[in-house]
Amino acid sequence: MSFRNSHIRTCLLALFLFGGATAAHAQFAIEPTEAKRREDADIFLSGAMVTARNATPIYQWDIKVAYPKYKGTVFFASPLVDFVANKGTDANPDKAKLAAQLGWAIPTSTPNWNLIPEVQVISETGGEFDREFATKSFVQSTFARVLFRTFFTSMPGERFAPLFDAGIDLGDNRSNKLSPAGSGRVTRLYGATSLYKELGSPKVVLVANYQYRAPLHAEIFTHKVRSQTTLTLTRKPRHFVEIGIDYGLSPYFAFKPKYRWGALPPAYNQLDHQLSVSLEIKAQVKQ
Repeated sequence: MSFRNSHIRTCLLALFLFGGATAAHAQFAIEPTEAKRREDADIFLSGAMVTARNATPIYQWDIKVAYPKYKGTVFFASPLVDFVANKGTDANPDKAKLAAQLGWAIPTSTPNWNLIPEVQVISETGGEFDREFATKSFVQSTFARVLFRTFFTSMPGERFAPLFDAGIDLGDNRSNKLSPAGSGRVTRLYGATSLYKELGSPKVVLVANYQYRAPLHAEIFTHKVRSQTTLTLTRKPRHFVEIGIDYGLSPYFAFKPKYRWGALPPAYNQLDHQLSVSLEIKAQVKQ
């Protein structure tokens, strides 16, 4: 039985059973609230018309759904669908992830110290794929998310809130375009940071994100320039940068010009200096 038939079915069945079992024994939150950025959002949808180096204008989709979501006092859980892809360009950060997400929220503030109100420990277990399903990995990502307090809360238009992630990815690559039988073990060190900064108005916000991955075992890296594609198996570090400005149209909708550069797992298609303008929907669910 192929990886696609067996492991994808197993992953989807696990998500279905997880969702059904949790719904039977817990109350899910359905009331939405505003989310600052993609990392905070349980529902995130973005559509864009894009221009990139060596490419004609194309369409871009960025989707994240972590819903239905159970939120307890310190525990939260949800299925996770995470999809990033372009259509019509050789510069493409293809990423699809189907996983189960479990997390623990650890309060860390005291009456005398509130710099870091909460640290979350998050585990995401499931499949990673490129858009063509040529690259397939089964990975467990475990990381700590350090949530700093929102600074300058009494000054609307000046508020900013950073966060930091640090963790490790463990799993197995089952296939890729260079090695149809897979490259074997996946072990990556992972770090990320994100910044939310209001630019004079709560409706105009700089949102910046940087991700770093250091493979301890060789993984595929894909670099496309026009019709020329270079595939390598390497342990070189991988970077991904996104910088954009949200123009809020409502608490849940934003107009966003943004810049992207870098590569995302599992295929690590290198994206060369992409500029886009998108419409975004983002929301969290209340407890």
